[in-house]
Amino acid sequence: MTEDTQRPTGDGTAPDDVTQYKIGSLIIDTARQRLGMVMGHLGGRLQLRAPSGGVEWDCGAEFARTPRSGEVETATVPGRRP
Repeated sequence: MTEDTQRPTGDGTAPDDVTQYKIGSLIIDTARQRLGMVMGHLGGRLQLRAPSGGVEWDCGAEFARTPRSGEVETATVPGRRP
């Protein structure tokens, strides 16, 4: 792998280690500034869905992080983003 694919995520884990996020856990997708629930792992990417439901989307591990204090509440209020 190149150095670019080895850059760490915000919490210091390698980008291809998506299995650290358990199915059902809440994640912030920093690329989209959206809160998502982990629905699965596929090819080094997370499959996320909004806690309120809807269409799943893929999130690269380098853009995933655990929500900070207060972000879950802010993200679940309609019209607000983390």
